[in-house]
Amino acid sequence: AQIVAVADCFLRRCQEAAQTRADGEQWTKYHDYRAMLDKEKLDAVFVETTTHARALICIHAMQAGGGVYAGEPPN
Repeated sequence: AQIVAVADCFLRRCQEAAQTRADGEQWTKYHDYRAMLDKEKLDAVFVETTTHARALICIHAMQAGGGVYAGEPPN
């Protein structure tokens, strides 16, 4: 898989995630996942968030035409 963008309401998490990969600085970082879904042409989305927030994000991602993998965030 090729990661092209990440989104988190706490932008510092996007930066931290990007630092874990050699190509991370090329990723577009979004404060709002809805902007990412509007601007990027994504084939699939990983939704790694808390249970109460996951359903709506998954629905929006599927409405945008992407496949979805949803799960618990790693500890």
